[in-house]
Amino acid sequence: MNRRLFSFGITLAVAMATPALAAADNTPAQPWGGAPAWGQQVAAQSAPTTPAAPPPAPWDANCTGKDRSHPLDCQIEQRVVVSNSGQLLVDMTLRLPTDANDPVMLIHTPFGLFLPAGLRLAVDGADVASLPLQTCDAGGCYAGSPVDAKLLNAMQHGSTLTVTFQNLEKKDIAIPVSLLGFDKAYGQIR
Repeated sequence: MNRRLFSFGITLAVAMATPALAAADNTPAQPWGGAPAWGQQVAAQSAPTTPAAPPPAPWDANCTGKDRSHPLDCQIEQRVVVSNSGQLLVDMTLRLPTDANDPVMLIHTPFGLFLPAGLRLAVDGADVASLPLQTCDAGGCYAGSPVDAKLLNAMQHGSTLTVTFQNLEKKDIAIPVSLLGFDKAYGQIR
């Protein structure tokens, strides 16, 4: 892909998300030819910041397989986006691999995070896990981990999972993820 076209696409996405994430921002220009990085847009607000997100939706469950003779690969997912732009805030997937009984989790966040801080997970205000960010690409940053019994139990009985990460200025960004329907969706794939 043409680098200039890619830069324009990223700049356009950041510009579209800016009104929903912060009021006027006077931070200096950053990557992508003049548009501040996503985390810096949010930094203009007080920490920990919680960007505007649409009302919670239940978790989605789905299963796929190669054919009828192979076991199904099942997962549940919850995606949180900025309501007026559709910009990703957090995409959580809990999956049951065909070769294991224990679930694994993948969390996809926006690009432009302070990587050493990783992610912190809390259910209804109680800390339940810390995850390192494993990799980033143009689509965002990713963390994955097996889900232990403590985290799974908290998610099944809680109402809100908060995913906290830091922007490039080391300010906390807290994203609430509704657990509405989590237990039911997990029961469908278990």
